[in-house]
Amino acid sequence: MAPRSSRADPFSVRLFRALVGLYPSAFRNEYERELSHAFIDRYRAASGPWDRVRFWLEAVGGVFKEAPKEHARMALHDLRCAVRVLRQHAVTTAVIVTTLALGVGANTAVFSLLDVVALRSPLLVRDADQLYVVNSGQYAAGGPESARMSGPMLNALHQAAPAGVKVAAMSRGIARVYTRAAGERETVPARLQLVSPNLFPVLGVSPALGRLLPDAERAAHEPAVVLSYGYWQRRFGGASDVVGRSLAINGAAFTIAGVGPRDFAGVWLETPVDIWIPLTAQPTVQYSQSFSADGADLGRPWLPQARIWWLHVVARVPPDQVAPATAIFKASLSGLAGRDTRLVLQPFAGGLSRLRQQFSTPLVALMAMAMLVLLTACANVANLLLSRAVTRQRELAVRMALGAGRPRLIHQLLTESLLLVVIASAMGLVFARWGADVLLRVVMASMDGVPPFTPSIDVRVLAFTAGVALVSVVAFGVWPAWRATRVDLASAFAANARTILGGAARPARALVVLQVALSLLLVTGAGLFARSFQKLLDVDLGFESGRVLAIGVDPRLAGVAPESLPETYARVLDSLTHAPEVDSAAFAMCGLRGVCAREDGFQVEGYRPREGEVVIFGVDAVTPTYFSTVGTPLLAGRALNDADRSHTAKVAVVNRTLAERYFGDWRRAVGRRIGLAAPDIEIVGIVEDTRGLTDLKAAAIPSVFVPLSQRPVVPRELLVRATSDSSMVASTVRSAMENAAPGLPIERMEPIEILVQRGLSQERVVVWLTASFGALALGLAALGLFGVLSHATARRRPEIGVRLALGAAPKLVRWSVVRDGLRLVLYGLVLALPLVLIGGRLISRLVFGISPYDPLTVIVAVLVLVFVGIAASAGPARRASRVDPMVALRQD
Repeated sequence: MAPRSSRADPFSVRLFRALVGLYPSAFRNEYERELSHAFIDRYRAASGPWDRVRFWLEAVGGVFKEAPKEHARMALHDLRCAVRVLRQHAVTTAVIVTTLALGVGANTAVFSLLDVVALRSPLLVRDADQLYVVNSGQYAAGGPESARMSGPMLNALHQAAPAGVKVAAMSRGIARVYTRAAGERETVPARLQLVSPNLFPVLGVSPALGRLLPDAERAAHEPAVVLSYGYWQRRFGGASDVVGRSLAINGAAFTIAGVGPRDFAGVWLETPVDIWIPLTAQPTVQYSQSFSADGADLGRPWLPQARIWWLHVVARVPPDQVAPATAIFKASLSGLAGRDTRLVLQPFAGGLSRLRQQFSTPLVALMAMAMLVLLTACANVANLLLSRAVTRQRELAVRMALGAGRPRLIHQLLTESLLLVVIASAMGLVFARWGADVLLRVVMASMDGVPPFTPSIDVRVLAFTAGVALVSVVAFGVWPAWRATRVDLASAFAANARTILGGAARPARALVVLQVALSLLLVTGAGLFARSFQKLLDVDLGFESGRVLAIGVDPRLAGVAPESLPETYARVLDSLTHAPEVDSAAFAMCGLRGVCAREDGFQVEGYRPREGEVVIFGVDAVTPTYFSTVGTPLLAGRALNDADRSHTAKVAVVNRTLAERYFGDWRRAVGRRIGLAAPDIEIVGIVEDTRGLTDLKAAAIPSVFVPLSQRPVVPRELLVRATSDSSMVASTVRSAMENAAPGLPIERMEPIEILVQRGLSQERVVVWLTASFGALALGLAALGLFGVLSHATARRRPEIGVRLALGAAPKLVRWSVVRDGLRLVLYGLVLALPLVLIGGRLISRLVFGISPYDPLTVIVAVLVLVFVGIAASAGPARRASRVDPMVALRQD
């Protein structure tokens, strides 16, 4: 029965035809036409509108009743066929699955770490989107991490807070302290943060045990602490009677008031807090870090002083009160302690994190490179599937001749692609779980502490992997399936091997060009990171890293009274100096790890600050032998010496950056004066700039080194220069320190060389990963080019046979194949150059010491791609030159 004209049929008839297409027999063309006619006849035989409505409901019900069952049977049948086809092509299947698994696994591993570091909020508190950091002054543009406020500023904000707005504060730094519980004999290190008593209610957390900190009035008479849940489990074994116990912190007695919730360890992403104590306990536990000061007395309690900025102020602000609260807070701080009146409320839902600030951009760059690798892998897989599908054109033609429609064949081919992706994704998840752990360990290598998170394969990561898998199916499965089913039956049965292989030539070449372009982009990026890392290795650190030990100490833990500290320092240094294999030793407040104290409001003799400029110096207190111990060159003047005492004139040594910035020529800085309340400190020497071990990329900041005898602080760093290998004198150093100060605990003892290598760990892993991505992309591009040229050579066998029979030299045949390969490489390079320029701009902040458009790197990357192209062309070229003319001429 011939089908009726669809144009002549009314809309309802055409709708019925579409409905029939959903029935189980939708792919049986003749039965479909008969069924369609039967539907139309029954519809027209209906006597009234209600009969037609009833008929319509029965028809739709039949579709929803029968079609899903048949489609499920069809899907199961296609799945069995896909398994059989993949087993028949085991080698190709293994290559495809491995390629996709690497691409999916790399993307999932990087995303799982990017998710917890930069995307997901680490604060599991109530209504985190209502939390803001109150940021004031010159730090307002620096993000929540840079916020600094004083105690009087906190009081002003408390008094000015409108109804519904709550304000709390915490110290900017997490202090390392030593604790001793009742009945214990040894001290145990812990991480401590000072907070206002209302911080926990403002954040919206409740205690897991006991209560939180008492209010400000009671805190002065009732020294209490709150333990974190993790610290409670580790230190006290989760004992239920821990509330009310006594806990000594740096020798001061406190009472345990309660335990924090299980899922809250503070607001710093990478530094979980063990103990919280009231802000009023700052002098009791001798907290003295992460502050900015201007003419303040650091020996007195900090909270009442207006010129010590050491607090993060957090506010809970309802959405409709953000603008009014900002204006009120700004007015309340206007003119307070001479501070800038700029003020912003910055979102605090993500907490505070140096990790996020430092690694968000590198992880985004790695994520982009991983996606490029996946795209390259998809192009390569699409090439393989396209070649295999085109060689199956006779099979597909036979199935179409037997009644299978084109949608049915596309469904079959996409089922094979989907099965490949499912297997590859399962393997990729295993690789991602391992890779994410490795990435996290490397990222945290230079951080102090264990992060309160672990990248896991959770719902978000699984959703991302599913999305990547879906994109992969679309990227490499749809086009080959669509093109392979464009079959003309007469041509397919009459086609020979040459015409069949020729059907995939043009799209396969386009895919190879895309692979070459992406490979050049990845190789160039890997080269830029490698050259940047080499520049970082060659940078002048400003000190000698060899033969120096960095030792963390705290004399207070040995029961040394504050007035006896200078004598203890002298005994330790004298004992170490006379120890065998020790050259010199020195104490420092900060040492080589970086500036641990920055003070602003400095006055420089002869220098007038610009409007709004605040002069900020890094300050370190050291003993006279510090510079000779670490090997920092003295450029002018003299170093500190034993004659610089507390009762003598104040002196300081400054670095080159400070001298050049504020005195023009650094040679003229000696003899000039600087100071806080007044320029009362004489500059007696200039030393070379040094780079902090925590961030070797960061440029040196203006720094001041004052004698430890003139600045009464507790040094936490002891540096020892050995006469030979520093790792060989550890026992000697321990014995000498024990003789000089019995019971003095050593926090850590590490060679400076190890610390330098640890400071480069992040750059090293970026270089390793980008190099791996580039090498993988090169391999995929070479494989794709090899496959295209192999198919092209097979298609040209009769032509090559004729040329060889007519006397063509084999080397000319080889060159013709290599030339085809180089032409594809050239097209890919031309396509990639604009991408290289765009990518260079995106990674400009991640490279050090070189331009992101470094011509040498681009040239080397181009030469590498050309070499890979020649190498991939060599095999097909050799086979082409060995074609037997008689065999080739007889080829059908």
